[in-house]
Amino acid sequence: MTAGDRRGRAEPREISGMDGFVELDTGSIGRFASLYAAAFNAPPWCDGWDEAGAVERLQGFAAFLSFQGLGWLGPAGPAGLMLGWGERWTTGWVFRLQEMCVHPTLQGRGLGTQWMSAFEERLRQRGFLGIHLQTGGAAPARAFYERSGFRPSDLVTLRKRLV
Repeated sequence: MTAGDRRGRAEPREISGMDGFVELDTGSIGRFASLYAAAFNAPPWCDGWDEAGAVERLQGFAAFLSFQGLGWLGPAGPAGLMLGWGERWTTGWVFRLQEMCVHPTLQGRGLGTQWMSAFEERLRQRGFLGIHLQTGGAAPARAFYERSGFRPSDLVTLRKRLV
């Protein structure tokens, strides 16, 4: 497993054989901030992201040493985003899927399912053994992931407010 080229590029680099998909890094991921805000400010999330906060969040993820990120450019611009990083486990590397979104106007058309399949194959080719993710227990995203073959684990997420 390698971290790949960590240099930031201002424009995302197209991926051979994956129509419309672009590889993301710290220099190009900011272009997807408005998509991120649109997707996660819409129901069911209704998070309240502004574009500056979304840029900061996405660039922070892209700075991880083992970051992997794909964007999807539709005719009107950024239309999808999938990102995370590799984590070493006892038997090899797994991928921590941190964020996935499709523009709200394009959801429900099967694009996320197609994209997930292509991304899984890309990760398989890079030597990842599996994918781990978290989502809301009652969120529509959970049903999407379960249809895509993900199964609940016995892990529990705990939180504590400091402020």
